[in-house]
Amino acid sequence: MQHAALPGNRSARKRAGRPAALLSGFTLLELLVVIVIVSVLAALLLPALAKAREQGRASVCRNNMRQLALAMTLYADDNSDYLPWPGDVDRNWQPDWVFGGQDNTYPADPNKWRNPGYGLHAESGSIFSYATGLPRVVPHRDSYDGTFRIYRCPSTGPLGEALRVNFSMNEELDPSTALTKASP
Repeated sequence: MQHAALPGNRSARKRAGRPAALLSGFTLLELLVVIVIVSVLAALLLPALAKAREQGRASVCRNNMRQLALAMTLYADDNSDYLPWPGDVDRNWQPDWVFGGQDNTYPADPNKWRNPGYGLHAESGSIFSYATGLPRVVPHRDSYDGTFRIYRCPSTGPLGEALRVNFSMNEELDPSTALTKASP
């Protein structure tokens, strides 16, 4: 058996001609292979990560709808089992569940979204205090531009944020609308 320091050892002779810094490092080819493998793994994981993020947003959206339904139920419990008005574009009868709205959301014109009067105003709606625990803002002020997460679905983007309320109430719950019986 030969010792590494002996001149007859072939590997010791190979190392003797190289600088010390190259002896312990990776070759360029090895580094490129590692980089390619890591990038392939990242490319495989990104769609799964995006899907998980969207599932999280959907879960928040469902929870917000559940909380609003609970707020409407609590409102009805305090008001002789009557639900709040479902509202209509700029009708603003009391007690509408939210205040305001417009007949056109102007999806292609973000400049209109910046107007504080744009969108729906949950803070003046009849279920606001039930949904948030905060006092209701009455009378309504168009200058108020606050938003409340419980009224928004996180996947709606900038237009949804400008609208402030991303959910609606079924107009068939409007007491001024006559219910019609479906024909068999």
